[in-house]
Amino acid sequence: FPVTIGFSSWTTVSAGMYHTAAIRSGGTLFTWGFNNLGQTGDNTTIAKSSPVQIGSSSWTAVGCGRYHTVAIRLGGTLFAWGSGPNIGDNTAIGKSSPVQIGSSSWTAVSVGWAFKPLIFSVVYYTYTVFCKIAYYVIFVQLTMHPAVYQ
Repeated sequence: FPVTIGFSSWTTVSAGMYHTAAIRSGGTLFTWGFNNLGQTGDNTTIAKSSPVQIGSSSWTAVGCGRYHTVAIRLGGTLFAWGSGPNIGDNTAIGKSSPVQIGSSSWTAVSVGWAFKPLIFSVVYYTYTVFCKIAYYVIFVQLTMHPAVYQ
């Protein structure tokens, strides 16, 4: 049966393989679930059966992958944590708390199981696509006429 979590309004929710992240209407980010690789971002590897707040900043977007989480703070700063090869920080070391990725102003995030973070940043009509496929990081800039890249 469904269980109510908290008393506040939730605006965004994302489910990973065994963990979940959600943003409340005020922008606070919460995570819970399996945490063997730090995917909940609370600086531990202990599973959480109820929501734990991550940081004190206002968050605007979140996406959960198989063993990692990616989120954007108000202002467009991108953070990731969890399984090392999946978070896009050019290391194979897992992170159990949010680590800033890049320095651009990010606007949206979509995280999958095999195709790691896909994040979009719009700056002066230039579309920057960051996609980590397997263990390779690909940066593509599309100017004026964005196209689909596969």
